Amino acid sequence: MIRITCTNCKNVLTIDDAFAGGVCRCQHCGTIQTVPAHLKGSAERAVTATAGKGKNVAKTLYRSDTSATGSGSGLDELAEVVHSSGLQHNSLMHKPPAGTGKANNRNTLIFGGVILAALIVVIIMLVSRGGNAVSNSGGSDQNPAPDQTGNPKATAPKPQIISGPSFGPIEITGNTVVYLIDDGSAAQDSLESIKQVCLRSVRSLGLDRRFLILFWRPATPAYPADFTPITASSANADDAKIHLTDIVAYGATQVDDALKRAIAAQSDEIVLITAKGDYMDADWQKNVMAIRGKSPVKIDCVGIGDSQDQGVLPNLADATGGKFARISVNALR
Repeated sequence: MIRITCTNCKNVLTIDDAFAGGVCRCQHCGTIQTVPAHLKGSAERAVTATAGKGKNVAKTLYRSDTSATGSGSGLDELAEVVHSSGLQHNSLMHKPPAGTGKANNRNTLIFGGVILAALIVVIIMLVSRGGNAVSNSGGSDQNPAPDQTGNPKATAPKPQIISGPSFGPIEITGNTVVYLIDDGSAAQDSLESIKQVCLRSVRSLGLDRRFLILFWRPATPAYPADFTPITASSANADDAKIHLTDIVAYGATQVDDALKRAIAAQSDEIVLITAKGDYMDADWQKNVMAIRGKSPVKIDCVGIGDSQDQGVLPNLADATGGKFARISVNALR
């Protein structure tokens, strides 16, 4: 047994050899004591019960006086852990029989070390009990934060990337393509962006295809001016860029004249672009279909803006074998 004097209350403490090189708590004042390793075996057999109470020393050493120190430190829980672990058992408190002292002491030290390690883990858990070990405020890309309904927020699908001939998300398959651009007042905020997308589309066609750019207003000059589709070469695309520079959007427009010229150019595919799809009705669609007549040309319809049309543009695209896409003004830019 080991005998040490409490550094605070000066009472003499008798401790089992298993605590040599470790720590203990004074059963009188609760102060944590360091047990020197060199004192192992220096004291006589300790009294294992406190006066009048019959409590085991090992348990007493780890209990605090809650009336003096208050609750919430977690040390009382530690005492219960030690008590239930068997550290107070007689096998740790008695002197080993003659001839087996070294083996028993070694086993006792190993067992004591395991208990001490477990106590350290419990201390860490008690100290961190009041806080959150992991913060969930950051969220995760794979687990989006729920919306007000409790359901995960839906993420917008990634736009389809088309490497070949296209106008925005619409794939172009025709050999002769006519761009039919509405240059009315509804397109004042988007016409410049529409022209840029149109020019990118021309450059995507390649030398095997031809193109023609028409506007809904008859007074707006076409490119080429004679309404004849030309090869989608880099030089012609550059020339088209210069031609489109001064074209602006204003006034009211009708598609009739431009559509007739597009069909007369024997085009395979028409890309019809307008920012006023919300105002189209069934009569407008019937008029377009009448102008198209028996022509096999397919009409791709592009609605510019965030609002939803009444289904006329999607229906027209479907009726002619074309495709429909709605592109926001921000997406154009």
